[in-house]
Amino acid sequence: MQMGTQMGKVIFSTWVSTRQYVTSSGEEIDGNALRDRIMSTIRTLSERGANRVCKRFFKTNDKGELINSSGEVVSANSNDLVLDSKKFSKELLRILQSKNPN
Repeated sequence: MQMGTQMGKVIFSTWVSTRQYVTSSGEEIDGNALRDRIMSTIRTLSERGANRVCKRFFKTNDKGELINSSGEVVSANSNDLVLDSKKFSKELLRILQSKNPN
């Protein structure tokens, strides 16, 4: 488990959902709303990361959108993503060439 996950567990274990918290911008917000905002931000960052990784390895159209075998736009969490062998090979070569073989 990652350190960030552990830290999140510690923070949320002491969370009081009905307490008023003050954000860095001075806004007062209750614990439930602040927790929801934090989780939404984490979810958004995770989705962006997944999208970035998928675009490195899977087929995209001219606009950079992920596509399935029919050329239809799909999301990063779709089961219909098509591996782009050229992208995959390029990335694999880059990784292999950056490692010291000894």
